[in-house]
Amino acid sequence: MFAAALLSLQLVLSGNLHFGATQDALTDQPRFTAGFSDHGGGFTVGCAPERTHRLLVLVIFDNFIGVTHAGPFTGGTRIDYRFDSAPPLSTRGDAKRTDVIFEAADTPRFVAALRASTKLYVRVIDHRGLPRDATFTYADGEGAVTEMLDRCGLDGSGRVKDR
Repeated sequence: MFAAALLSLQLVLSGNLHFGATQDALTDQPRFTAGFSDHGGGFTVGCAPERTHRLLVLVIFDNFIGVTHAGPFTGGTRIDYRFDSAPPLSTRGDAKRTDVIFEAADTPRFVAALRASTKLYVRVIDHRGLPRDATFTYADGEGAVTEMLDRCGLDGSGRVKDR
């Protein structure tokens, strides 16, 4: 029974990355993403109008994580992630029920890792102090990532394009 409980703490998904374009409902400003979702979970990398040249990463878990906000005094939720077999990186982000969102602090490094990898591993600690892991295996991401970067005003390495 303990093994069954541990298995339920891990989300494992695979699929192809897809480009997406939406508009903000109130301002009509565009939002661009690359990612996938399936079976109640997924991840998306993209830019929002208010942070056009910074990438935001959204990870959707299949279980409740909690509600936190990463601010100067509150700390938010710790998020550990890694691509393929690279060393893990840690950051802090917001948790809203089953979703966690964080800003890719080093956009060029994140983009290079996303392009060169086929797996993204993410771990967060939920509201009960239990680790929640998600593994995303993806393919065919080059086109989706290139389109998203271009629309976000970033070059192929994730740096701001010269205007």
